[in-house]
Amino acid sequence: MAVRTRTSKSQNTSISDLVQLEQLQGDSVPLENKTYGTENFSIKEMEYANCVIPSELMDNAQEVLENLQVLRNELKRPIKIIPGGGYRDAQLNAQCKGSKNSQHLQAKASDIRVDGLSPLQVQQTILRLIDQGKMKKGGVGIYETFVHYDVRGTLTQWKG
Repeated sequence: MAVRTRTSKSQNTSISDLVQLEQLQGDSVPLENKTYGTENFSIKEMEYANCVIPSELMDNAQEVLENLQVLRNELKRPIKIIPGGGYRDAQLNAQCKGSKNSQHLQAKASDIRVDGLSPLQVQQTILRLIDQGKMKKGGVGIYETFVHYDVRGTLTQWKG
C-alpha cells in the first residue's frame, strides 16, 4: 500500500485540534500520513506515466479503489485498471479522446478488465452490487474490451 502525506491547511492547527474538529463536524479532515489504497489495490494503479494524482483529488481515487475492492471481493478475481484508465490530467485525457467533463479528470473513474470475464459479465456484477447498495452509484460504461466505472453518485449507463 502506498503512503502519501498531506498537511493541514493551517500551519497553526495541531493534529489533535483537527481530530477534535473532525469529531465535532462529522466530516473527514485530511491528516498527515493518511494511507491510500486497499487490500488489493495500490493508489499507483490509478496513475499513469507522469500523470500523478494531485493531493486534492486523492480522496476521490481512494473512493474508486474502495469500490473496486468490493467488486474484486465479489468476483474473487484480480481486477486490472488499464493503462491510462485511472486519473487523467487534461493532456492525457485529450490523448485518450476522453470527454471534456470526464470523471477521470477528477480521479473518480477507472477503466477495468477482469481476466476470464467478459465486459458484460463485469458490468452486470457492478450493476447488481450497486442495486444491493454494496457499491456506490456511478457511471457504468461497457466497451468491447473493458468496463468504465466511476463514483459520480448517480447511476448512468452507456455502451461505447
